[in-house]
Amino acid sequence: MTTNASLTPISTLATTNASLIPVSTSVTRHTDYYLDSVVFEVQNTIYRVPRFQFERHSSIFAATFSLPPADDVAEGSSEAKPLKLEGINRLDFERLLKVLYPLTPVFKTPNLTNTEWLSVLKMANMWDFLEVRELAIEKLGDHATSSDCVERILLGRQYNVSSWARSGYADLAKRETSISVEDAAKIGLEATVQIFKLRESLLKTDSLKTLELGDLFKAELQQMDSAHDPSSPPLPALPGPDVKINFNTSVPLESGKNKKLRVRFPAPSSTTSALPTSPFSFNPATPAVATTSS
Repeated sequence: MTTNASLTPISTLATTNASLIPVSTSVTRHTDYYLDSVVFEVQNTIYRVPRFQFERHSSIFAATFSLPPADDVAEGSSEAKPLKLEGINRLDFERLLKVLYPLTPVFKTPNLTNTEWLSVLKMANMWDFLEVRELAIEKLGDHATSSDCVERILLGRQYNVSSWARSGYADLAKRETSISVEDAAKIGLEATVQIFKLRESLLKTDSLKTLELGDLFKAELQQMDSAHDPSSPPLPALPGPDVKINFNTSVPLESGKNKKLRVRFPAPSSTTSALPTSPFSFNPATPAVATTSS
């Protein structure tokens, strides 16, 4: 008999009902294809899915699943104790599940509408599904390109896609028609003034068709780029000190040492009524960052 390196022996086969399935000392669990499931509750609807897509592709869920349970039963382990995603729209969540778990005979990217892909992008941004985010941006490329330049700027801002905002600013500056009051209200006074200055300087040199933004909007575009780039240090989304929320759970991170897992959120803005109480009850401009402290 040969030993498969991908198989991990276990002394006892855990079952949901030991009285029905005999205990075995020779059975092994595959390291990749023995999947745990998780039960979610979103807007009074229960979902049970394999846990691995959330765990492998979202740093926020991976950190959450690594926490030891507060009691003997972990949240998400059963319908009696689901992991509740407060403040999440059920339709948005289901569209994310369509991408993570396509219900097709052979795995393939689902055929979603632009509205559905925007929901997927929203969820991917919120929970740091970086690969799903890239896929959604790719699928929405034609939609963004064909959108009005002002709408493209707003989409870029909302979903932290700098290429959309950059092309929107450039097209708005090159547009033959002037910026309307409605457009100015949408993009804000500062951006409107910058666009007018750019148009004025370019019209003087008759170089409108070769427009380059240069350093205009540099800080805003850098902020978008860094929001979901794990290699970039996070930039503050809002002024003011960071707010740290301590889940008061000790996690063994190093040999012989326990540290507290913390999740850092931007300081609340004037439109934020209250601080989030969990990583699943907020809609941040930038993702939460898991940090540790002694």
